[in-house]
Amino acid sequence: MAASATVSHGSSRLRRCIIAIEGVVQGIGFRPAVYRLAVSHGLLILVTFRPEFSAPWIGRPHVTALTLNRLTRRDIDSLIEGVVGTRSLPARIRQDIIERTDGIPLFAEEITKAVLDAEGESDAQRTFAGAPTPVVTVPASLQASLMSRLDRLGPAKDVAQVAAAIGRNFLTRCWLPLRASRRWN
Repeated sequence: MAASATVSHGSSRLRRCIIAIEGVVQGIGFRPAVYRLAVSHGLLILVTFRPEFSAPWIGRPHVTALTLNRLTRRDIDSLIEGVVGTRSLPARIRQDIIERTDGIPLFAEEITKAVLDAEGESDAQRTFAGAPTPVVTVPASLQASLMSRLDRLGPAKDVAQVAAAIGRNFLTRCWLPLRASRRWN
């Protein structure tokens, strides 16, 4: 979740602000008190969630639901262009990314980055070894893309995996015994 502004109940005068709550799932995230606060103080709250989530606030006054559809092929191509920047990406690979990502922006962005990262590493290795250019493959899924990036971290992969298991927030005293038991020094 991310908030673009901090709002206080006790404040006598609130400025207009937008609060963004991203990726709400059942049982976690948006609370009825937030809705009441938004209505009473004229706040704009943007809440994102997947279609399978049953949003309890839909249908209430002051609520507008907007369904965002998948991006078109042209939109995904523009997104890829933005990620690629000044680097080159063969048309065949670009088309493969467009087809595999099925209009999902995060997937398209991550897969494009994974391909560029893999291509960059391959370029460096080929230059050093004087080897011919291999075929760059597009990861089959977002998970495959993320796993590929994780594998390239080397020894830091263990740290990332343990941190993912612990969660976003943890106390340093919880981390220190784990660090001592591993070779992360």
